[in-house]
Amino acid sequence: MKTNHLIAAALLLLAAVSCRKPDVIVPPTPTPVDEGSDGEIIGFYLLNEGNMGSNKCTLDYYDY
Repeated sequence: MKTNHLIAAALLLLAAVSCRKPDVIVPPTPTPVDEGSDGEIIGFYLLNEGNMGSNKCTLDYYDY
């Protein structure tokens, strides 16, 4: 009988400890993008992320 109370108390303690608070979700904030000048686009930068964990990223410039 004493072991049943001990097991029930252990399960109750485990259930109480295993609860956690939900993650806080931060809403995104919009960032305005500059329209730039009225001139013609002459190129852009391209960031390649590479494979996960391989540390082989590149930053390229594409010239029209």
